[in-house]
Amino acid sequence: MTNKYDPRDFEADSCLAYIAMQVLCSRERSLIPEILYILKPEQVLQFIKVFSGETIRVPEIEEFSKDLSAALAIYHIVIQGNSWDSFSIKYNRDGNYLRHIKRRVRDWSETISDPEKQFIEQLRLQEQSRNVAKTAARKLVRRVGYE
Repeated sequence: MTNKYDPRDFEADSCLAYIAMQVLCSRERSLIPEILYILKPEQVLQFIKVFSGETIRVPEIEEFSKDLSAALAIYHIVIQGNSWDSFSIKYNRDGNYLRHIKRRVRDWSETISDPEKQFIEQLRLQEQSRNVAKTAARKLVRRVGYE
């Protein structure tokens, strides 16, 4: 038995799917009506197949914003090797907000697995070689421009 989504399943059972959606929407505390504003019915069915029986927690927008800022910090500080000061200036983050982001980055770095660490190291090396290539290209353009 497979959980792979087949669009023909929806086409064949579109009437039943519509009725099922109506039943799901009528349940108290159902998020299906809101999900239907975002996703097509086929995507809702796929979503249900993937997350069937799971409890899903959707973060508040402020929490998600802080997670995005932490991801930006990881990119700029861990991958690119920039300082917290440059991050703070570039994104206009300071005070409690910056301390919160630093804590999230620290917590993240303490929980990543070895394969994730290897992946991060590969990204760091790619970023370094990209910077070396950019520097070499700038020098070449300057030299050619002066001749």
